[in-house]
Amino acid sequence: MNLSEYLDHSSLRQFVKTVSPGTFLFSQGELAKSLFVVIDGRVALLEEREDGEHIVAYVEPGEFLGERVITAERAYPRTLSARAEIETSFIELPLDQLRAFEHGDPKTMAILFRHT
Repeated sequence: MNLSEYLDHSSLRQFVKTVSPGTFLFSQGELAKSLFVVIDGRVALLEEREDGEHIVAYVEPGEFLGERVITAERAYPRTLSARAEIETSFIELPLDQLRAFEHGDPKTMAILFRHT
């Protein structure tokens, strides 16, 4: 079963969002409070500099964004911005929900990480 099939009957479904091209998932400097997993689409990671935006990487389906939040003890400023390049679906797991799944629903966490 792939991740998108699992979402059809999963407790993760409530955390799925779909955005249009050009939509920012988060911005550089914003406090990181969530982990993101791309399901479909493509996300550009951007560094904002004095001379403009610079794409430093792309995130594809099955890849994480903001994984540092897993080990963080508190929110921290994002070092990059993330912008959908095409219509993109993703899971956004707030830190408190991530912790709740770790302790109360390890099966969901295992499936999530196995498919990424």
